[in-house]
Amino acid sequence: MKTFQETTILVEDLEVTLRRRPVRTLRVVIRPPDGRVLASAPLLMPETAIRAFLSEKLPWIRRHRGAVRARERPSSDLESGDTVSWLGRAYRLSVRERGRGIGARLAGPDTLELFVPPGAGPEGRRAILDGWYRERLKELIPPLGAKWETALGVRAAEWGIKRMKTRWGTCNIRARRVWLNLELATRPPECLEYVIAHELAHLIERNHNARFHAILDRVLPDWRERREDLRRNPPARDG
Repeated sequence: MKTFQETTILVEDLEVTLRRRPVRTLRVVIRPPDGRVLASAPLLMPETAIRAFLSEKLPWIRRHRGAVRARERPSSDLESGDTVSWLGRAYRLSVRERGRGIGARLAGPDTLELFVPPGAGPEGRRAILDGWYRERLKELIPPLGAKWETALGVRAAEWGIKRMKTRWGTCNIRARRVWLNLELATRPPECLEYVIAHELAHLIERNHNARFHAILDRVLPDWRERREDLRRNPPARDG
């Protein structure tokens, strides 16, 4: 049964699907594959307030739409001018060949430079980009892990990163080892944080039952919305 009222509004040149629902806060999500913008607003929030919020968020919305489209239409060659995603934002790729110092770096607010050996093919370029993703995640995970270990009163013995076909994360409860999907590097930081909290919560409750949900409700009240963002845009490649 439909539990919301849906209309379409125009914010500058951007079409937004507005759903009024029994929620407490206004939230915006970008849906694949075409980057449709969906805003969920409280039933009684004035439209003027909604429009003002969306106008303020327009730069963020445009960046994230670009990132969603890039994930849905990934380039197999990774050529200069292609679009790649990092933490939910779209970046223009600049590929440069050189003999040493291969890797990648952010160059300015909207460019990611990829340094590759002369003649590197698509697989080599992808491996270099994935290596950069992996190193950046290794920098992000310790502080986020510590934050949610404190919030939940647990401690993981080990963190790992790998590609997974259908899961964003796994937790080996006996070994207290948490694995995170490398592709989280392309998703917004809120999604990475949710997966970390989710997997750590399994150190308290193994199953996805009412107790598990109550644990997440206590420490991360909007976890369902973050989970829904990931479900709408599942992992794209095998591990």
